[in-house]
Amino acid sequence: MSKIHRLRQELNHVAKLRSELHAGRERLAERIHMLNTQYKQSAITHHDYSEQFELLLGNRTLGEHERKYHRRIEELKYREHAINHSIGRAEANKSSTAKAIILSAMMLMAVTVPIVMFDGGITGFATSQSTATTATAEIVYYYSLAESTDFSGGIDFSSLTHNTQNNNASSNYEGSGTGYALNLSTDSNTDISICVKANTDLKNHTAPTNLIGIGNMTFNASTTNSTSLPAFGNRTEMNSSIFRNATHNLGAGNATFFRFWLTVPEDTLSATYNNSATFKAIRAGDTCA
Repeated sequence: MSKIHRLRQELNHVAKLRSELHAGRERLAERIHMLNTQYKQSAITHHDYSEQFELLLGNRTLGEHERKYHRRIEELKYREHAINHSIGRAEANKSSTAKAIILSAMMLMAVTVPIVMFDGGITGFATSQSTATTATAEIVYYYSLAESTDFSGGIDFSSLTHNTQNNNASSNYEGSGTGYALNLSTDSNTDISICVKANTDLKNHTAPTNLIGIGNMTFNASTTNSTSLPAFGNRTEMNSSIFRNATHNLGAGNATFFRFWLTVPEDTLSATYNNSATFKAIRAGDTCA
């Protein structure tokens, strides 16, 4: 099976997954609508309604179901983009290979033509000839990262109280994991590491002297997403002067998952505080700079 054929099969699989997600969402909406109608018409008791509603949602809220649905759709979209990119590159490489084969044949014909030697009036064919050259190839490293839906919406800590410790970012715990993820495309041809840095302390821009020191914001990252990983106990302070390493040796098709925490000092004034964080991908083995 050719690489292009395999990639097209994968593309069809992505389309199938998308259709199944749409169908599942529609089925859930229809069942909730039916349940609401039954309750409105007093066909079922409030107890039965609540029990069946919880059973339908599987101990999640509608908002959590929607966020999961949109996050999965975004992941499929980026996956589809990566596969199409790989197909384009594979087709281009196939064309280049054909040209190289033709070129090699032409070169072979050129060097097998007999060489006539003229030396002191004696004419004849050379019995052997040798030459040397250098072959050079440049390998281009390629990788692409895609944010999860929660990540693209920003790291939000919502409304907090002063003198509170290690407040969770809003998407730290969604179901059995975190909603913050960076996904490495399946066609990446090198492992990467991810580095993190903030641009400044968290500031209130209407009163720039009001701030929350950047050391109060911490994070941790892991290639495993679960209730315990990324772990709170191994968190690292965010830094505004140097990049901190988040994960090493992330392979193609895998993801790095993040959690974030914020401590609000006792003397923090009531205001809205923000900053910007940069997540930089580098080739594995290189240093964060």
